Amino acid sequence: MLKDFIINASFITAYIFVVSQLVNRKEYLFAWSPEELNRRSVQWGAGFVMGLLGAVLMLFSIRVSPEVILDLRHVAILLAAAFFGGWASVISSLMIGAARIVLFWQWDAVSYRAAASMVLIGLLCAWIRPWINRRLPRYLAMNVGASLILFAVLYINVSDHSEFATLYVYHFSFSVIGSLLGYAAMSYMIRSNRSFYVLSQRTSQLRALLGNLNSGVLVEDIHRRILHSNAKLAEMLGIPYSPAQLEGMDGRRLLRETSDLVEDEGRFTASIDKLVRERAKRLNEEVLLKDGRTFETDYIPIYDGISLVGHLWNIRDITIRKQTMRKLEEANKRLESLSHRDGLTDIPNRRAYDERLEQEWASSQRKKEPLSLLLIDIDQFKLYNDTYGHQAGDECLRAVARELQAQCKRPADFAARYGGEEFAVLLPDTDAGGALRVAEQIRQEVYKLGIPHSLSSAGGYVSVSIGACTRIASPDERPALLFELADQALYEAKKNGRNRVVQAMGS
Repeated sequence: MLKDFIINASFITAYIFVVSQLVNRKEYLFAWSPEELNRRSVQWGAGFVMGLLGAVLMLFSIRVSPEVILDLRHVAILLAAAFFGGWASVISSLMIGAARIVLFWQWDAVSYRAAASMVLIGLLCAWIRPWINRRLPRYLAMNVGASLILFAVLYINVSDHSEFATLYVYHFSFSVIGSLLGYAAMSYMIRSNRSFYVLSQRTSQLRALLGNLNSGVLVEDIHRRILHSNAKLAEMLGIPYSPAQLEGMDGRRLLRETSDLVEDEGRFTASIDKLVRERAKRLNEEVLLKDGRTFETDYIPIYDGISLVGHLWNIRDITIRKQTMRKLEEANKRLESLSHRDGLTDIPNRRAYDERLEQEWASSQRKKEPLSLLLIDIDQFKLYNDTYGHQAGDECLRAVARELQAQCKRPADFAARYGGEEFAVLLPDTDAGGALRVAEQIRQEVYKLGIPHSLSSAGGYVSVSIGACTRIASPDERPALLFELADQALYEAKKNGRNRVVQAMGS
């Protein structure tokens, strides 16, 4: 008897496991949510499955008399009621009750009472279910009710009451053990199948997401075997493998097959191995390819808590972005250059002059070397414009600017249009004597251009007046002082007849 009850309890667990495997990876009843498990159509299916379990359990029953058999068939009804609902309970009980008569082909009062007890247990469980919300207390209450019904039927069916106590104790003990085993197995099956279904759904969603990403994605396990990839990766690397073909491939093999795409193969391969070895996250690493493309790579180690479980690579083609950035940088440089150049004369403008003066003043202060400034004004330029027109005036300004640049012999010399007809020349590391020589050379060369100016009081050609100033910068002085002194000297040059050079006092 003990052996037969153990077989019954074991069969319940085995049956549930087999059903679990049958519905594994599918959207059957055990993969649905708790709300869906209560649907009537689901309950009918579950009732049939559990009714079949009860019928099979009777094949391993214990015959205690020609009319009476004992087994754990009622556990199938309890499981159907506790996990799937009242309809499942009733359907399974009807199937088991009918099987009790048909399988043993007994058409007598004992069989009818045994069959009726199963139906009664099913109805009782269906009645108990809505009254208790929590599953385990509900299941235990159903067990108590089923035990009372079985006690009554067994007492009536067993003619030798001297054996009744022993039979019932055995049956009740193994009924409790079998029902608890069944409950544990069913709970585990539903949880694991539901978890697997959710995981498979999320995996499908992840694959769909990876497939639609505009970047190449590669996921490896801890042993560098490829777990996931997407079609974009194969497209970017130009490899003849689909994501399905890449699964299971050694990631190092893929690395070897694609390393010839990059400029420095050895350095690239070594850097990948180092990242995997150090397990340190690296983002936005740029890789230059031989065909001119630029890839941006992310490496992210995947951890399950504290244990490394894999590696994630995300690769983006940023060639167009890099080209756009280069064009933008070039445009910014051109814009910066234009903002520092005079549009008419194409030499540095007032803004460029102010910045250069600050730099040279700081350099003079640091090196303790002289800095010279020449302020140059075209003599009676307004009269020239009025006489010859603005177009001629513009060409005159351009001609003077070209001459100034020609006289800046050293790389550090700097000529700029200050405004209107005024120009400035900065001469770093130039003493007063040197500044005077350069100023005089400029005055003579401008006059030699021979640009007619019939109304000029300084002669028949365009001429310039120049104020020169030389200082060694000190912390107590500001750069504007150099300009102020040069401007005073320019004023004196124009006051004394124009077409001349005047050096500021103290230079």
